[in-house]
Amino acid sequence: MSRRLWAALLALGCAAALAGCAAGSKAEVTRPIGGYYPAQIQDANRVELLSADGNRVTVTDSGDIARRLGTIGRIMATTDSDPKDHSGSLYSATVYAGDSRLFGLTPTRVGTTPIKANDSLAEALDGWFRDYAQPDKLAVKRLDPLHQTELGFEKTIDDKGKVQEIYGKLSDLPPFPRQPISCPADNGVQYELDFRYGTTTVSSALVSATGCRQVQIKDQRYWAMEPKGNGFRSLLEKALGLSESQFRVDFASR
Repeated sequence: MSRRLWAALLALGCAAALAGCAAGSKAEVTRPIGGYYPAQIQDANRVELLSADGNRVTVTDSGDIARRLGTIGRIMATTDSDPKDHSGSLYSATVYAGDSRLFGLTPTRVGTTPIKANDSLAEALDGWFRDYAQPDKLAVKRLDPLHQTELGFEKTIDDKGKVQEIYGKLSDLPPFPRQPISCPADNGVQYELDFRYGTTTVSSALVSATGCRQVQIKDQRYWAMEPKGNGFRSLLEKALGLSESQFRVDFASR
């Protein structure tokens, strides 16, 4: 991001701050978050993102840091004249220039300034964390939603290499086609996949065992299907220790 744009964000915020001061020290002020950024913001080259359950990711891509902070800087925030304790924020970010701490961000605080709980800022921090957190565990549960029961199969895969290979194949699945397609019979069996980084859920999905074998990727809110050659399902079956027929759970076996 250019220094000119950084300067514009800071200037806009300062103008709003002066207007708030004129109205009184207790006045609540609404202005872009970028107005709270320190002058050294253009030197930011590291961000530590922390989830509420203690999982941490580090971002060192200066270009992405500038882009994300620029986007966050345009979010409007209102100062909180009566802040409450919000120590349980789901995600927080600490911005550094080299080894020097510049400022911190949470959905209720920018630097040392308390703000009213900001959903847009919370979503931005959540998305930033998830984009960099690579899962190291996969929890799987087999479901039968047609009969509202579980089918007695749960397994956690903690081989990081296998988990990330399955996650990569999942991420490569194309969206479900818009046009009508003909599918084999669907026995309703599904697998609930919960990809975790430490104890933080990075992504989740529902995998249909039969029919069109579609996959609902929850955090992306779309249905996907496995094309020939993708290998997602075969990798998952192997990691679970199930044959194709065991994975499908035919009617006769229930």
